[in-house]
Amino acid sequence: MKKVTAARQLQKLHESLYRRAHADANALGAGPSGKLVRYAEDFERSLPRSFSRVSNSHLIETVLRRRIVLFGDFHTFKQTQRALLRLLRDVLSVTPRPKIVLALEFLKNRYQKQLESWMAGEISEEEFLQAVNYSREWGFPWNHYKPLLELARDHMMPVICVNSDHPGPRSLEMRDRTCARLLASASEDYPDHIIVCMIGEYHLADNHLPATLWNELARRDAEASTPLMRILCNVDRYYFDLEGGGTTVSSTEVLRLKRDMYCVVNSPPWMKWQSFAIWEEMRTGFPGSVEHAETGQDGDEDHADDDAFDLDFQFLGIVQTLSSFLGLDIPKRDLAKFHSQFSPTAEFTTDPLLAAGCTKNEVSQMVERAALEGYWFDCRTRTLLITTVSINNLAEAAGQYLLALSAGFSEHGQTEMDRFSRNALKHAAGIIGSKILNPRRKTKDMAFHVNYVDQTARRRLLGYAKIRRQVSRSVLSILETFDALPGTWDGGRPSRQVSSLLQTENLSRGEVSADFGRLLGAGVYSGVMRNRVPAEWIKRLFRNRISQVNPASVLLGDFVRVVTSLNGGKSLNRPERLPAAS
Repeated sequence: MKKVTAARQLQKLHESLYRRAHADANALGAGPSGKLVRYAEDFERSLPRSFSRVSNSHLIETVLRRRIVLFGDFHTFKQTQRALLRLLRDVLSVTPRPKIVLALEFLKNRYQKQLESWMAGEISEEEFLQAVNYSREWGFPWNHYKPLLELARDHMMPVICVNSDHPGPRSLEMRDRTCARLLASASEDYPDHIIVCMIGEYHLADNHLPATLWNELARRDAEASTPLMRILCNVDRYYFDLEGGGTTVSSTEVLRLKRDMYCVVNSPPWMKWQSFAIWEEMRTGFPGSVEHAETGQDGDEDHADDDAFDLDFQFLGIVQTLSSFLGLDIPKRDLAKFHSQFSPTAEFTTDPLLAAGCTKNEVSQMVERAALEGYWFDCRTRTLLITTVSINNLAEAAGQYLLALSAGFSEHGQTEMDRFSRNALKHAAGIIGSKILNPRRKTKDMAFHVNYVDQTARRRLLGYAKIRRQVSRSVLSILETFDALPGTWDGGRPSRQVSSLLQTENLSRGEVSADFGRLLGAGVYSGVMRNRVPAEWIKRLFRNRISQVNPASVLLGDFVRVVTSLNGGKSLNRPERLPAAS
């Protein structure tokens, strides 16, 4: 019987996750209007069946030749907004720099003055969000959209609000008409600019906004030939066609669907549907929850307490999925032995952590890291502190939790080397968990650190940016010299290299070891997916119990040798070369 590759096993997992997440999203959506369903069906019918891969530079060149660019938004999924952010940055990097007008659906046109006041620094962010009634009239995560406005402000881009109030059965068509009118006016007002509009993906069906916009342009000038294009993001069917093609998965793919219609793929589609399910639970579970014009709900519904967002349920589901995929022999009842707290403002109840033996300084650092990184998982107390609920954060924490459960792991070591090695292994497990669920997730791999050091080599950096460069330098240095470090780390006077490394590790609050672990985890994961490293290496991480006779530094050293061998072009996919996984 032909052996199933790790890549094929992963594809089957994602197909299963997609079916489940899509069903959950439909169930939690609780009845979008029949009109919205038909609107969505129009979008699906507009999607070409075939596509061709093109480069990102091809996409940028096409954008530069168009007057109006329509970018499809999936409101709850951060990777969609980040895809537009990256696209805009790439376009702005061209010389001479093109001029851009940014048009956004998430604000109604009647709030144009309030937006301009905030962009000009005349009102605070809090005042702006209150003035536009953001939580009630849009309500999708503000932090997803804020970077787009910050980029526009930094580059002095005009920004226009293109949403509108049109209640009733023809709401969607009327909103398309208003948007088309505003885009056509912007094209007239800014004749030397590219108009980039981010709007819900269903609006981009052939007979929706594109047709309405063409009609509006023709009405204004029969001779007009304003070139426009559409860019979609993470369309379900194209992702699975790509995955079934047997080619190497990169973090972002650009697909040409037909003339002036493209699709950017940067995440598995199950994640966007899961993001909707999570958002819907949070919307119904928290006071002041949002209503949205496309849900078909009138805002008069009372939500019961048992509909509240269940962080434990979401986290446990991811833990169970990863445990099953990794083949870890952990009883189901044990998988639920964790504690979790969610606070967007990092206002956590710390008494349980103190009662479990954590010091005040340790707890303070946990809260600080949760605020900075979006989450923190403490293996010793099995506690998740989370400020930003996302699939990536939950999956990374789940990988660390499974390490604690399966190998009895704790990040608290007795020596500097032990603590460094444990923190690195913890973050290696986390990134492996995250990459299993999101293979296209960008990570801080070797290329990231090399590029960061090179790009900032001649710049005078201050504050965190300076520490960030020191972290990248330390990570690259450790990768090259790791075998020589353990013997000099804790014995007697440390070497200059070790002293410098420890100083950066302390200044960065553990970022050197964390990034080193992420690099190793991503490297081993990549090797397994490319069939160059046996899958047992990943299982070894989750099953190897750290002890005095089996220190963390030894296991970490084995993973360093795997990654350096891969970088040197060697393959370790020979079972006889694999150390015991006990």
